[in-house]
Order: sequence, then C-alpha cells, then structure tokens
Amino acid sequence: MTQTPTSKDGCVWRATTGLRKGLPSKAVHSSSANLHEEYDVIVIGAGFTGLTAARDLYPHAKTLLIDARDRIGGRTWTSNLDGQEFEMGGMWVHWWQTFMWGELVKYELHKNITTASGTTVPEKVYSRNKNVLEVNEEEGFDERLDQLIAKFFDIDGLSLRDIVDHPYDTFHKREIFQKYDKMTSQERIDALDIEDTDKIFLATFISNFGLTTADQIGFAEACKWFSLTGTTSMNIKDTMGLYKLGNGGMTSLANAIFDEYEGDRIFNSPVKRVTQTASCATVETEAGVAFKAKYVICTIPLNVLKDVEFSPPFSPLRAEACAVGHPGRGGKILYTITPPEPPFMSSSTLPTDLSFLFTTHENTAGDSGYLVSFVHTDSKIRDFSDADAVKAAFRAMVPETCKSEIKEYIYHDWRNDPYAQGTWCCFEANYSTRYLEELQSKHGERVIMASSDYADGWRGCIDGAIEQGIRSAMTVKKLIKF
Repeated sequence: MTQTPTSKDGCVWRATTGLRKGLPSKAVHSSSANLHEEYDVIVIGAGFTGLTAARDLYPHAKTLLIDARDRIGGRTWTSNLDGQEFEMGGMWVHWWQTFMWGELVKYELHKNITTASGTTVPEKVYSRNKNVLEVNEEEGFDERLDQLIAKFFDIDGLSLRDIVDHPYDTFHKREIFQKYDKMTSQERIDALDIEDTDKIFLATFISNFGLTTADQIGFAEACKWFSLTGTTSMNIKDTMGLYKLGNGGMTSLANAIFDEYEGDRIFNSPVKRVTQTASCATVETEAGVAFKAKYVICTIPLNVLKDVEFSPPFSPLRAEACAVGHPGRGGKILYTITPPEPPFMSSSTLPTDLSFLFTTHENTAGDSGYLVSFVHTDSKIRDFSDADAVKAAFRAMVPETCKSEIKEYIYHDWRNDPYAQGTWCCFEANYSTRYLEELQSKHGERVIMASSDYADGWRGCIDGAIEQGIRSAMTVKKLIKF
C-alpha cells in the first residue's frame, strides 16, 4: 500500500506527543524532471484557478504550472491523517455553485457528497452574545434569523434584488450598488430598529461571511452573497455550510483536474518577480530560476500580490488595492474530542476567538468525536501551537455541561501562511466600487490576473476560483489564437 506523502503545510497537536509540523495529504505532487526555459503560457499558482486554467490550456499550448507549495489546491486541501479526511481550507459544495458542480459531475464526484452533523441536524444551536452563550432551538433559530435578514435588506424602500439583481454582474445597477457599497454591514445593523441582542445576533451571522467583524464587511458585499443564494437562512446554510465532498475530499477534485493536465509543473518554487516586455514575460522564482512565456496567468492570492515584484509595476490603483487587501485573515482548527458530543453548532463574534464551531458526524469513530472551527481574523490567538489558548477557544463556544476533553487538534494558520495571508475573500465597504474592475483587468499586455478573490460570482469560494480559471484560459486562447 502506497504511503500518503506529507505536506509541509498544517500541524497536529496531541495531548500525548505535543506538536508536529506537516500533515499527510494526497495533494502533494512532484515537479517535472525536465523543464524548459520557454513556454507559451506560465500559470502561477496551483489552486483551483491555476489548475483549471492549466488543464484547459495544455492541449493547445506548451504550459508550465508553478506553485510555491509542495502540493496543489491552494487554500483548499484535504489531509489524510490516521485514516480520516480533514478539510484544511475550503470545503463546501452545492449545485447552485455551477462552475464547481459541473466539474464534480464531469469527474463523477457528485455522488460522493456528504454532510456535517453540526450544520445538518444539530440538536442545539449556540450563539455567544458577548459573555453569554445562548441556546437556541433549531426551528426558532431559523425563524428569528429570517426575520432579521428581511429587515437588514429592507432599506430606503428597496429590496435586495433592487441593489444586486444580477449577482454575476456586480455593476449591473451601478449607481444603486455603489451608493450602498459605501456602507458597512455594521452601519446597516446599527440603523435597524431592533433590540441590541438581535443586533449582536445578526452581526454574528454576517461576520461568518468574511471571518471578520461586520464593520469590515460592506453592506453591498452582503447583498451580493444573499443574491447568489436567496434571502433565507436555509438557502444560506444549504449553499455555504451543509454539503461537502467525501471519499477523498476536496483534494479528490483537485487531483481529478490535475490528472488531466499533462504539461510541466514545478513545486516548492515561490515566485519573486514577474517582468514583461513587448515580446515576452519572464517569471523568476526566489531560487533565481527564470522561465519565459508569451503570456502569464497570475493566480496569486490578493493579500500576497504586494509581496511579488512586477515590472512594469502595477498601476497606482491596483497597487493600492493589493496594499489594502481583504480582511479575512483567520485560520482553521479541527478538534478531536472524547467522548463525542451530540450534533451542535455554535457561532460567535469577538471577543471570543472562534467564529464558529460544529460537529461533523462522518468522522466520529469509537469514543472520539470531531469538530470543525474557524478562527476570527482579530482573534487573540496569535500562535496556533499554543495548546492552552486553543483549548480555551473551544471552551468558550460550548456550554459548561460539555465535559469532553481535547485529545488532539490539527490546524492551518492561514493568517500567517506567506502564500495565502488569509482565508476566503470578502470585501470591505467601497472596495468593489474602487478596485474590482481594476483587479480583474490585465496587467500590461502579457499578464492575465485571475483569482477567486475577485471572481464575478462566488468570490472567495472554490466555484469562483474555477470560474476565474476558465475565464483566464479563454482569454489566453483568444490572444494566442489557437
């Protein structure tokens, strides 16, 4: 039996052995043995944007796929630890996310869909309002949330659809969208005539879109998310927190796409510099190795772009957008506890450290239970190897009646990951208005910018990454005129 390779990404802490860096994953791959100096196209980044672009280009162009990591998947990867599958980044799938669903059907992976007990059939739903952990019945929770959502989007006599009627065309109603893009979600919540406890409850829900506080999420950005999913809490949970991929996890989809790509690839090669002239573009790694191509597709995450040198430099507006970045800069922790807890989900905003925590039943084995959590952008946990802090974060999200002990936890600290510097993308107020079209445009004549961070549809999601990969590959095909 072939042993699963170990990625340098991720860590595991065990009560018996302490901390160990690196996690096993089938996302780890080797570089090509023989590389060339010149290509038709270089794709920077082997996340879902880069994988899709490279696959779609390879039959038509001599292509090089280059990544800083030892694995594929970018901010989405599955660890295979002790016979279990743990999603260390992106994890949710749904048939409304049409670009991703098309890929799942193509590779016959849609039959491997499963769910997580904490978001499917929770016996308890907890929400922390400052220092009080509230217990909500699931039915009452949804009804209360739907009433607040309806008030949230009822503004100036307009509805959600009046602001974002075509979610894949952000500026379809430019003047209206830009008017409300100036407002933060927290400002909108503060303007509502509702109880303070309801304001905190609603802010907690909205904060989960960006893994940050509602004052760092634009109101128009929230409108876009809800326009993609519908305006009920049930639709939101279905599309963004219910269905996941079993039998290999999200890495099985990444590998299916990668297996179709037969071009060159090089891993463990962070890009230092991208230059372009009238005749070609050159990509130079931190190790000093340079490759030339007619065109480059750059899928480097938004928060990392500022650390890569581009010559000629970015426009002042794009450089400003990269310096600001997006606010989602948390991390992911997966707990193993004993004994298992009945299915539950818990959410909170600051001052607690975790944005949400929920049980996942398909990973329950014997006397152990498994839970998934995301760490707030502004969490006080600065070092995920601090076991006491990570345990305290768990305790703050569960009632005192929970007597389960933490046997181990695994994590990916996306905030301090140099090749991500954050989790999924969610724009702050006025960011779309000021920067989106500039971010989506080409840099010069030979560098095509593509990332889920500025996708037209499901921004920050795997679906948005695949959308951008398809779009960028088509752009290059037209330029080279295959």
